[in-house]
Amino acid sequence: MGVTSTYSCDGLGDKLQLLLRLAGARGDMRVAPLCARGFGVPDKLAQAAIGFSSLRPVVDDSSTNAGPVASGVWRHIELATGRPRELRDGDCELMEQFRNSALAMSTTRNVQTSGECIPNQASGSFSEQFDVFAQAIEDQAQ
Repeated sequence: MGVTSTYSCDGLGDKLQLLLRLAGARGDMRVAPLCARGFGVPDKLAQAAIGFSSLRPVVDDSSTNAGPVASGVWRHIELATGRPRELRDGDCELMEQFRNSALAMSTTRNVQTSGECIPNQASGSFSEQFDVFAQAIEDQAQ
């Protein structure tokens, strides 16, 4: 939920799915937008509940509680205004919330943030760079 931008339920859901996918979430992620005004209509109170799984490197595979092992790789991700093209200046507050909640639950390293969001102004630019531990590209096709 942002101060500057107003999202429709489906628009917010689409952006969150994109960000989760880039942050290494598995394909079975759940994004459930909640809006008072319904889908397709801008809603100042748009919000979403998300659920996702992501990989983490195996530190000690001798653990008896270890789940299934999947191969993963560290991928460098850069998010900024226009990268990917769906992100705009007005998404700055959404990016702050995403970084502080969902990204904090992913396996990341080398997180670098620059820019400052200015409430009620779409002029706040942002840049997020990080490495995420995610499924190898060749494993995703299976």
